[in-house]
Amino acid sequence: MNTVLFGIFTALLFWLYRILKFDVKRLNILLFSALSIFIFLVLFMNNSYPYSSKSYILLNEHYITSKVSGKIVKVNVKKRDEVKAGELLFQLDTLPFLDIVNTLERDKNGLGEDVIDANIEKAQIDVENCSIRADVSGYVREINSNILDEVDSSSKMLLLIDEQKSEVVALFKKDKFSKISLNSSAKVSFNSFVGHIFDATVVDIVENIDDLIYDDLIDDSESLTQFILVKIKLNERIDLRKVANRDKAEVVVYEDGYNPTLMLRKVLFALLNWKNIIN
Repeated sequence: MNTVLFGIFTALLFWLYRILKFDVKRLNILLFSALSIFIFLVLFMNNSYPYSSKSYILLNEHYITSKVSGKIVKVNVKKRDEVKAGELLFQLDTLPFLDIVNTLERDKNGLGEDVIDANIEKAQIDVENCSIRADVSGYVREINSNILDEVDSSSKMLLLIDEQKSEVVALFKKDKFSKISLNSSAKVSFNSFVGHIFDATVVDIVENIDDLIYDDLIDDSESLTQFILVKIKLNERIDLRKVANRDKAEVVVYEDGYNPTLMLRKVLFALLNWKNIIN
């Protein structure tokens, strides 16, 4: 990040030099002054408004399975569709279960009524379970079952991305702990959304990280014990169809308010997002 900021300042100084035509001595003074201001601003911003490039979006992947065994007769969705909780995804053949109900109804006089009623009720529930519905809202990431496929409770028929439980996670050095608190405001940018900065909120802070799934955020020379884990919830909807699980992100955390340094931090953070267009 600091390298990019330095490049921006250097380009600005070169532009001023060309426009104002400073002589070498005055240019040196200008460079020294600007470099001093730059170093002060970077140190102040990094201390007051923590920034992390060790961040990514962690998608909550949810597999849809069947409660009964049967044959698929209808598929109601396709890959990348957005679905709501309760929406019909697959329809299984109900005929085998309806046949059971009809057979039990015919034999009702020959068997105990309580036993028959219990079996009929079970078969009717199985008929209802032939309509396989989404139990969460989200996006269809992959479909693993098609018409005429035989499925059972072990079949991972469809993968949904649960938008409510997907979140951004970021690692910050432990010396930033005092600068980050629950409900702090944040800005998030993604490699997949060049030019778009998302408003977000800190929803959880983990001081001692014991989950090794975050190892891929650090370098070989680093340890998770050096960091705190910050979980961040986006304040606006994001099209999860455009991001992959663990898609890289950048995060800056701050307290709401107005001051020139914070405004500069936000502007520079937005400029940094545009560098992804050449990556």
